[in-house]
Order: sequence, then C-alpha cells, then structure tokens
Amino acid sequence: MANFPGENNNDVPKRIVNAISKRPINHLIPKDDIISINDLHMHPTINLATEIPGGLFRNDEITNMIKSEISETTEPSNKDLLELKFIYPQHIKLTEKKNHDDQSTLMKDLSPATLQYMNSRKTHVDASHIVQTSTVSEIVNKKVVLTEEETSFPENILSEQPSKKTKLSTNVSLNQESIGLQYMKDFEELVKILVADTNDEVEGSTELWYSLGKDHFILTEFCLKKIITVLQNISKIPQIWPKLNVQNLIKLLNLSTENIRLSREYINLDFDTNMLKRIGFLSINVTFTIFLFNIEENRLYLEEFVLEPVEFLTECSDFSQDTQNKDDEEMIQLFDNTLSLIPKYILQKPHIDDGLVTRLVYVFSSLLMEETSQSGSNTIINTTLGNIKLTCSRVFISLFEKIPNQREFIIDELLSQMERLPQKRLQKKLARLDNNSFITHLSLTILEMLETINYYDYIQSILAVDNNIIEVLNYHKKVSSEQILQYIDRTIDFIFNKLIHHLAKYRHCLENIVQDLTNALLCGTYPVAENLLSALVNKMLDIFGSSRKYNANIETTCLQQLGHIAGITFDIKRQTKVHEANNLIKICNYPDMLPQWLGSFSKYVSYIKKYTSRSSAFYFTYCMEMNSLLKLYDLMKDTTSDQQETKITIFNAVNTLIHDTTEQPTAITSETVKYHYYSILHSFELINLYEPYLKLVLSILDEDKIKLRSVAIKSLSVLITKDNNVLSSPMVRTTITDLLRNPTAASIKDAILDLVSIGSAYIRFYKEININYDSDSLQVRRHILRINEKIYDETIDQETKIYVFSRVLMKIEDEEDNIIDIAREIILGKWILILTDLRNLPEKEYETCYQIIQIMSGVISLSEKCSDLFSWFLNFYLLNDEYHSVRRYTEIKDNLKIITNNLVQMIIELQAKDIDDNDINPEKQKLLNLLSLFSDSVVPFISKDHIIGLYPYMVTDARSNLYFHILHTYKNSMQQLTNFKPKFLFELETTLLTALPKMTVKEIDEAIPLAWCVARQRNDFGRLLKACSSCFTLLNPYVNLANNNLHKLSLDSKLQRLLYLASGFARFTNFDTTVIHISYVPDGEPVYEYVAKCMLIFSKGDIDHIIRRIAIKNLTKLCGNHPRLFNSKHILKILDTEFKGKNLDIQLVILESFYDFFVQEEKHSLRQTGETSYMSSDKQRKKRTKMNQRTEFLNDGICTALVARYIQNILRICLLTEFKNALVGIRLLKLVLEYGYTNPSLCVPTVVALLSSTNTYIKKITINLFTMLMEKYETMVYSGLPKGVLLAIKYATDCNTTEYYKNDQFLLLLQRNMTTSKGSIAKFNKRLLNTVDMLLGACLNETTMNENVHIVLYIASNISTMRFQDQHELLIFIRKIDTKYEQMKEIAYSHGKMAMETPELLINFPAKSKLRNIIVATVIFEKLKLYLINLYSLKEDILLYDEIQEDDLKGRPAVLNKNILQPLQNIINDIILKFEDDEALIDYLDNLD
Repeated sequence: MANFPGENNNDVPKRIVNAISKRPINHLIPKDDIISINDLHMHPTINLATEIPGGLFRNDEITNMIKSEISETTEPSNKDLLELKFIYPQHIKLTEKKNHDDQSTLMKDLSPATLQYMNSRKTHVDASHIVQTSTVSEIVNKKVVLTEEETSFPENILSEQPSKKTKLSTNVSLNQESIGLQYMKDFEELVKILVADTNDEVEGSTELWYSLGKDHFILTEFCLKKIITVLQNISKIPQIWPKLNVQNLIKLLNLSTENIRLSREYINLDFDTNMLKRIGFLSINVTFTIFLFNIEENRLYLEEFVLEPVEFLTECSDFSQDTQNKDDEEMIQLFDNTLSLIPKYILQKPHIDDGLVTRLVYVFSSLLMEETSQSGSNTIINTTLGNIKLTCSRVFISLFEKIPNQREFIIDELLSQMERLPQKRLQKKLARLDNNSFITHLSLTILEMLETINYYDYIQSILAVDNNIIEVLNYHKKVSSEQILQYIDRTIDFIFNKLIHHLAKYRHCLENIVQDLTNALLCGTYPVAENLLSALVNKMLDIFGSSRKYNANIETTCLQQLGHIAGITFDIKRQTKVHEANNLIKICNYPDMLPQWLGSFSKYVSYIKKYTSRSSAFYFTYCMEMNSLLKLYDLMKDTTSDQQETKITIFNAVNTLIHDTTEQPTAITSETVKYHYYSILHSFELINLYEPYLKLVLSILDEDKIKLRSVAIKSLSVLITKDNNVLSSPMVRTTITDLLRNPTAASIKDAILDLVSIGSAYIRFYKEININYDSDSLQVRRHILRINEKIYDETIDQETKIYVFSRVLMKIEDEEDNIIDIAREIILGKWILILTDLRNLPEKEYETCYQIIQIMSGVISLSEKCSDLFSWFLNFYLLNDEYHSVRRYTEIKDNLKIITNNLVQMIIELQAKDIDDNDINPEKQKLLNLLSLFSDSVVPFISKDHIIGLYPYMVTDARSNLYFHILHTYKNSMQQLTNFKPKFLFELETTLLTALPKMTVKEIDEAIPLAWCVARQRNDFGRLLKACSSCFTLLNPYVNLANNNLHKLSLDSKLQRLLYLASGFARFTNFDTTVIHISYVPDGEPVYEYVAKCMLIFSKGDIDHIIRRIAIKNLTKLCGNHPRLFNSKHILKILDTEFKGKNLDIQLVILESFYDFFVQEEKHSLRQTGETSYMSSDKQRKKRTKMNQRTEFLNDGICTALVARYIQNILRICLLTEFKNALVGIRLLKLVLEYGYTNPSLCVPTVVALLSSTNTYIKKITINLFTMLMEKYETMVYSGLPKGVLLAIKYATDCNTTEYYKNDQFLLLLQRNMTTSKGSIAKFNKRLLNTVDMLLGACLNETTMNENVHIVLYIASNISTMRFQDQHELLIFIRKIDTKYEQMKEIAYSHGKMAMETPELLINFPAKSKLRNIIVATVIFEKLKLYLINLYSLKEDILLYDEIQEDDLKGRPAVLNKNILQPLQNIINDIILKFEDDEALIDYLDNLD
C-alpha cells in the first residue's frame, strides 16, 4: 500500500526540487532584493542527496546558473569527475564557522551501514574546492535574450518541461545556444568516458556497465538514462545540432547497437529478462534520438543501426499477457516512449529503404492488432497500451504519407491482420474519437492514412488566380480523387474477397469496420469516412444487383450492415432542415440554395481547422470543399445567361478558398457545426444512396428467401421506428400493402404486422391488415386481433372502428380456444363492461353508449354474416349464465338494458326529424336492425315503454324498408311481453289489419305473426279470422278460373297480393277449423293444407309463368313452415317438373326457399337444444355435434331427403355462366356442406371446377368452401380431383368459348390450396400429373383430338403458371409434356401426310379446321416444353439426363427467371392467329419430318 499519493508513480515528483523543476515558482521570488543575499551567512555543508548543478563541473562564468543532470544521487566512478569545484562569487562571504552539531543532527537517524558509507565519502565542501569567479552583477551585464524558435521534437521522456527561456532566481536571461553548447560539452565528456573505459575499468564501473559474462558488457539502465537526458537536452536546441561531433555520435550509435544486439542474444538466457528489455528499449531510444538530430552524414544511418532496433522490437513487443503487474508499468511506459520516436524518424528521413519499410510494416501491423490485456484496474498501464497502438497507427500514417510506392503494400498488410479485430467491442481495446464514440485502431489507421492524400500543398502554392485555374484544379482533383478511390476500392475488395470465401471467419470484421466508419462519420472530424462508406454501400448493393448468385448468408450479412448504415444516414437526413438538404444537382437547379451551402461548408472547414489537431484532416476537408466547388462549376457549364451570376459566385468562392480569405466564424461549437456538417453531407454520395437501399429492401420483401426477407423487415422497422412517416412514402406503402395482401410465410406476415404497429401506423393499413384476419397461422390471427383492438381504441374514425370490430366479431368463430377467448373478451370489454364504471356519470355514460350503439349497428349492418354472429354472441355467450359468474352476468344484463334504452331513445329522436331526409334513413336502418336483434334475444330487453315509444313508426303513412324492422321488433317483443292495455292492443291490431293489404312480402311475413300474437293477447281472434276469410273469399274466384276457365286467368296485382296473404295466413296462424269456420276451408282441415291445394292449382303447367312462379314460391315457403308437406307427392312432382324444365327463374326461387328453410331449421335446432356450439372453439367439432343431435328432429330428415333428391340440380346451377344466378346455387351448396346434409364426395368436382371461375366473389366463396373440404375430407378431394379438373375445363370453356386458355390460374390456385404442408406438395404433384396424363391420354387419338383441343390448350396454359418444389419435380412434368408432344406430333404428321396427299382436304372447311386444331395443339405443347425450360433457367439437354443426374436435381430449388416477361397465354394466342393463315398451315406441313 502506498504511504502517500503517487508513491508508485514515476511521473509524480518525490522531492521539492523535482517538483519545482516541473512547475517553477520563480514568480514568487522578489527579484529586486535578490542582491541582498550577500549579507547572509551560508553554511558550507551541502547535502549531496540533492541534484548537483552541472555548472559546478566547470570554471565558466555562467555555468553556476546551469543545472547538469548527469548525476542525481551518486557520483560517477571516474576519479576526475569526483573532484567537484564549487564556484564562489567574490562578493559573497561564507562564514568559516563549522557547525558540527547541525551536521551530527542531520546524520543521527541514519543506519550504521549508511553512516559507514557516508564517512567513506566527502559529504561537505572543503575550502580548497571553492574557486573565485565573477560577480553576479557582471553576469547580469552580459545577459542575452533566448530565441523564440520552437522545435518539433517530443517532450523529455523524463517529463522535463521545455522552455524557451531558462530563468533563475534572478532576472538574468541566458542565451539558449550557450546552454546548448554546455549540453554538448557534457555529451562529449560522457562519450569520452564510455569509450575510454578499458575492460578492467568496465568491470569496476558497475554504475555504467553491466556484465553478461564472457567479456560481454552492456550499458546499464542508469547510464542509458543519463545519455538520454543529455541527448534530449541537446534535442531542445536545434541550432547546435550541426556542431555535434559526428564521430562521437557514431561511437554512441555503435554502443547502442551493441547493447541491443547483446540484449537480444542474452534475453532468453539466465538473466533478468525485464532488465534486458529495458536496456534494449533505452538503447533504441538513444539510437533514434540521434537520428532525429537530422545530421547529414551517411555514417550515422547505417543499416545495422536501424535493423537491430527493429529486430529487437519485433522480438520484445509482446504485451498480450497480463500486463497489470505493477513491475511492468515502467516497462510499458518505456516501450511507449521508445516507439514514439519512430514516426518522427520516418517523416524526417529523406529516404527509407524498401526492406526497412517491409520490416517496419510487419512489426507494427502485428503490434497494432495485438490483443493486449486491458482488463485490469491500472489506468496508467491501460492508457499506455492504448498509446502504443496509437503510435503504431502513426507509424503507418507516416510510412503511407512518406512512401507513395509502398501504399498498396501497407494497406494489404494492414488488412491481412483484419481477422484479429475484436469479436466484442470493448471500449478498453478501442480508440476514442472526439465525440466519445470508439473505433478500432485498424480503421483509425486506414482513415488517417487516406486523408493524407490531398492537393492542399499545391493550392497553397498558387500565387495568382487566372481563367485557367479551374482546369488546373480539376486536374489535381482528378489525380487526388483517383488515388483515394484506388486505395478505397482495394480496401473494400480485400474485405469482400475474404468475406465471400470465409464468411464465418470474417463476418465480425465487416461488422467492426461498418461500426467504425459510421462512428467516424458521425464524429465529423474524419471526412474520408464518407468516401469509404459510399464505396462500401455500393459494393454491398452490387452483391444484390449482380448476376452472380451469392450465398444467402452473405446476402443476409450485407443487408444487415446496409441497414445499420442506412439507419445512420436516415438520422442525418431527419436532423437536416428541408431547405438545407441540398445535393449539387439541386443547388444547380435552385441557385438560391448556394449561399447556405457555401456558408455551411465554410463553417465546417473552419471548425476542423481550429479544433482538430490533425493537419491532414483540415487539408482533406479543405480539398473536399474545393472538389465540391469544382464539380458544381462543371455542372453549371451549360447554364443559361440567367444562371451566369451563379457561376461567377462559384468562381469567386474558389478564389476565396485558394487565398484562404474566408471570414472566420466568431463562435462555433461541435453541436452547432454538426448541422452544417449534415447539410453538406447531402452533396456527397452516401446520403444519396439511401433511396437505392430503400428500393433494395422493398424488392427483397417480394423474394422467396425467408431469412433475407426477415432481415429486410427488421431493417425497415429500424427506419420506421426512427420516423414512422417512412410508411407514408408511396414506394413503401405500396410494398407493405402488397405484402399484406399476398400470401407469404407466417413469420414474414407477423413481422410485417410488427412493422406497421410502430407508431400506430396500423391505422393507415387497417384494411390490408384484416385481409389476413382468417390466416392459417395462429400467431398471425392473434396478432391481428390485438392490432384491431388497438385500432379501435386509437382511431376516431367511425368507419374504421366498424370495420376492425367486425373482424374481431368474426373471430368468435375460430378453431382455436385462445382466439375465441380473446375476441370474446375484447367485445365484452369494449361494448358491455365499459359502461359499468360510468353509472355515476350520466353524460359520459350517454356519450359512450351512443358511440357503442353507432359502432354496434354499423357492424351488424355490414353483412348478414356479421348480423348472425352478433345474434349468436348475444344469445349464446353474453346471455348464457354458464359462461359468467353471477355478478358478471347481472352486470352484463344491466348494461345491455342501458344500451337498449339509449337505442330506443335514439330511434325515437330520429323519427321526430324530417322523415324525408335521405341522410337520416340509413342511420335509422342500422339502428332498427340492431333493435330487431335485441328484440330477438333469449332475455327480453324491449319493455312495454319501448313498444309504446316506437308506436309512431307503426301508424305513419310513409312506407319504407324501416317499417319491416319495426314489425320485426314488435313481433319478437310482443311474444315475450304481456299485460298490455286492451285499448293499445286494439289500436295496434287495427293498424296492422288496415295496412296489411298494402304491405310488401317481407312485411306480410312479420305483420301476420304479430297480428296473431296481438289477437292471442286480446283473446279475440275474430277480426283476424275475418281478414283471413276475406282473403280466401277474394282468392276463390281466381281458383275457379284456374280450374275451369284457364284462358280467362291473367296476372294482376290483386292476385299476386292475395297469393302472398293466403300463404301468410297459412304459415303463421293456427286456427282450429274444428271449432271455427273459415270461408271455403272445409271444417277440420288445417288452413295450410287448404292453401297448399290452392297453390298447387296455380302451379299447373299451363298457368301463366309469373303466376306459377309466385305460386311455387309461396308453396315452398309454406312447406318450410310445415315440413311434412314436402312428403306430398303432388308437391314433389311440381318441384321435379320444374327442375327438369327450362324455367331457370322458378328453379332459383325453389333453391332460395330451400335456403331459408334450412337456415330456419338450423336456428330452431339451436334454440331448442340450447347448443352453444357456434361459440365453440372447434368449428368442425361444432358441426359434428350438431349433426349427431340432428336425429332428434324429424325435420332434419326432410332436409337431408330434399338435398339428396335435388343435389344434382343444385350442382348444375352452381356452374351456370351467369354469375348472379350461379351464386344462388353456390350459396345453398355452401350451406348444405356446412350442415352436413349430403355426401361431400358428390360436391367435390363442382367445388374444384368453381375454382376456375373468373368472378372474384365466387372465387372467394369457393376457396373458403374448398379449404373446409380439404380440412375435413382430404381423401375425398383427392379422389374427386380428376373429375373436378375436367369439369373445370368445361366450365372455363363455357364461360369464354374463344379465349378460355387465358384463364391460366386454375391449377396454380388448386396447387396453393392443396399444398398446405411440405409433404402435401409431392402428393399433389403426383396426383395432378396422373390426372393430366389421364385427360391427355383420353383425347390424344386420331378421332378425338380435334374435339378435345380445348383440353390441351387449357392444360398447357395452366401448367405454365404452376410452381414446383424442386427441379426434379419440374423435370418429371417436362418429361410428361415431351412424351405427349411426341404423340401429338405423330397424330399431326399422320393428318398432315393425308392432307398433302389429298389436296381437296385443304379445301374442305371441316377437314381443314380439324387439321388446324391438331397442329395448334402440337405446336403449343412444344412451346410449353421450351417455355418451362427457359422459365426456370434449366439446361437445354435436361431431357437427356440419366438417373444419377436426375437424382442430383432433388432438393435443388426451381428458381424463376424474372427476365421471362411474356406469359404462355400470349404465345398460345400468337400461335392460334398464326395458323389461321392457310399458308402458315401449309408451311408447317411441308416442314414435318
């Protein structure tokens, strides 16, 4: 432990005299009174432990003022030097009294051994040793002023401060040259002693010489330090260097060289290794200090004088081990001081041998990249180790600057050490930049080397500026720029050559260099970093744009580093003001930007000049400005006369820069100059490479390489995190939109969702996001659900809220429990539970409730699906007490009542407004829609007050579609409410019966059951009975006409309305005809049976078509309410007849009635059983459960029987070419498959065929239906695939009889939906290949090929768009195509030969048409084969591969050739047009083999 601070630190003085030598306190001494000291009595004894003034060795008149540092505490062994002569000024008198008490006091505490040593030497001054000299006043009269010249040499290694003047405690100034001469004399005497020593004297002089045995001696550390001290004293006074004795210097160099040689020789023997190292380092210090005297004498620069130190440094520069030992501190500092002389030697030396350069480069490159241990706590050692690396860096910079012909070698050797860059960037192992960022020493060295290449010296040599100056400067700019670019390209190429061949080994090198260069760029004081980064970015961009295919890991690494650089450049762009972000082209086009740009550049250059210690940084920055001005001047060459003034301004700026007359800014800080620096960076290449990088990232997002796309997404997310306005860019927005719309890997999709979630950007993409709400990936579905919740909370746009919440509602029907639970909780929280905390805030509650109702009504009005889902959610989850605690269930009901109250209030308020306002009606429609769902809930929320409040809607004379919803609400509510006042019931019944004849069909279906409910509550059916009897009475004449005088029966509106009313009474009333009598209805016969008979009469074949259609529609609806009627053979006969006929409109009416009947039965089944399977997490299990329980209901058997009877008719209608009509059948088919009413295998071919539809809506429904079949009945789908493909070809041909082959996405769509897993790809391709083989085999013969040419063309067109897992699968398809082509070729040859032999066949149109079709099919299959080979860049001889070569293709990806732009359908079209010409047909026949 140290006894006082700095005890163990050699830099901290231990004595006052040493401290004063470092920091003099002369200013504290009163110099005017200094002469009065002659009256003082001075004691003659002097403590020799203090430093002995060097001037005491001579009788010179001024040497009493000069301190010699030859000895500190011990006298030299030479006898002459022990005779100390103390100079005594004449006017100073010393007392002769000897105070022996004082002397004994000084020595009383010393040890016996010390006393013995002291007594053996003279420790006081005898009178004989005092000589007379001049007085101080005489010296004062001789004073001279020291020169102000400064040297370029380093500070004293022993930390002595250089001074221009040496001042003593008097006002005497000494001439520096005189002091230097004294130093020179001391040096000569010291050399004389060292050279004159004989072997015997050397052995006895242990202070100067150290014995190595065998008559080998080396100078001691003590002696070498003294030599260094003397040499450094001399080095401070350059004017005396030429006066040095060259012979003495040579002798000293020989001694130092021998010292180094012997230290190397004995360092590994049984000697103190550290001591020998120190001696070697000190000897090297002596050698290079002599070199720095710059004396022009060749004998001083012998090769051995340099090579021996270099060899020693090579062998003794390893500090890779633990250097935190305190004993190593001096060693490391000494090594650092020694190395620091070498860069100065290099710069000073006029010529350096190539061999020496090579040796220096090898030594210092290894030392620069050495892994030194800097993990300890000794800050001095850590700092020194860092300084050593900086010194190594300066060596390379000096060599690079001094020796141009060795620059490539220096760069190559530096880069060869690149792999030693740190794997982990620890700050202790890095160099600190001005902005407190860090950089590896390798990058620092390269940067500082490159910035030494400039033409600043030439510019400074320009005396006058003339008109040719631009041309001259351009030449020098070109030379300088080409040199820099040459070395930069060499550096970048070296890095990437290593990286490409050994990625794992050199990946960290690229990462370090990119991090270093970006840190240097942001620092601002290393302008060449921009050039390096620009070249680096261009190189990495070329990797992606090159035709050469690189390893995916290399592309990934490069993209990661590009992302890092782009992030930095994007920060610079963001922090630059818009009007200051100007490149040279923009400045050229907008000259008013020029003053700002010039000002920013000027401030930046001035800052570099003032605050950067490296002159090369200023020179390079200066030339940067000049280059930019010259380039801008060249851009203005073709300017108009209006821009001539700008050109003059630029020329003046060049002139100003040459003469360095730029006005210096008064105050500029690193913070303010940063923005000027960022501004001028926009005029260079790096910032302008941001756009190409962004395009690259966006293009990669469309590629198939998932890992690369992931990196691209992360890179893009970095930019968006910094500023989410990036997503507003049209280029970015388009790409993100496409990625969200198109099918991609789940991981990529999820990453894109993360991307658009940054800064709530998902609000801008809410529609695109929700395209994937039903994704196969659970992760994606969950992610979208959470995003929708956030969008709902954050957006203020009502339409957006409605849209996203409709997707949340749809997720209550999912195959995963987790998704359903999340969706339920979101809806419950946002729509219901949110009102709980607002009970005591009525205004806030109303506001929130109003918003909820608006969103809720909007959601259910989006589609029938949304309405159904909300109804089921309301009845089977919210109002199902099994899902909730008692407290929660009560809370839900209470909040639903609040919503209902406000809903009714809103409807009533709207009714009070202008009823003709078209803007209000849509809102009314939505609200009434919602009210009807609440009225149909299992728990009543519509109260009697609500019913009464809504009554004005019932009595209004205006008729609109809103009336239906009021009737529906009344019907549902009145069935659950009782105890209405008789008067109200009577008025309501009157209103209904009065309006009944004027109602629409939908309103009749609601009004009659409502009237029945009112009559039941009044317990009086008389008025309703009269209405029913009146209807039948009015209908009876028409019945008679239909039976007896059919020709007199014609369609009128009265008959139509009577048919609907009669059907309504039959469906919704239940009169007991055994008790009461209804006109024309036999007693005891149910009303519905009577009406059914009437409808059968009107359904006869010879009745007017429209009357029959209305009658059959009402008949099937009646059967839906009374399913047993479907068992009637009369009714079934009518239905059979219609499906066999050609009346499509009646067939569609029947299917629509079936649909309504099936939905009604399903709803009835759910309500009867209380089954909550619609809310089940397993959609398939839900359907299986429902099908298992269906046997409990008789009506289910009727549904199944109807489907079985008419399934073929349903399937036929699905494939109608008129999409509107086909949609009726598809809608019913989907329902039938969902409810399990038929065997799915019967429907598979039709569903497969529908995938070839060109109608977007039909295709969307079919894909969902096909996906359901694949999930549940995969085997059936594969079995039905051949029939399905054949049916699809027919369907496509029917839809477009001429250009059916342009529908080329069918097989691709089939492939995508049947290959959901890796194993399914091979299975599908095998099955499809067999199918294609079977279809082509059936049509490729002499008799059928002509008729089936459409099959050939359609299959060819669709195969061209398919995608293949690997080249082996692709080859199998191509082989099959080639086989079929050969068969077609034979058929074409046979028919062609016959045609050529029988010319009249070419005249016969049918024969010629047949021949043309055969030739077209043959040529198209030939083109298909070649197209696939070119599309996937396969070798032309691939069909000749043997089994071994084929096996090599397995697993090799089939990559699309993006240069193939023309689809095969265009080629097919060209071939068809070509062979419509008879000459082309004949030419083809002539060329057949």
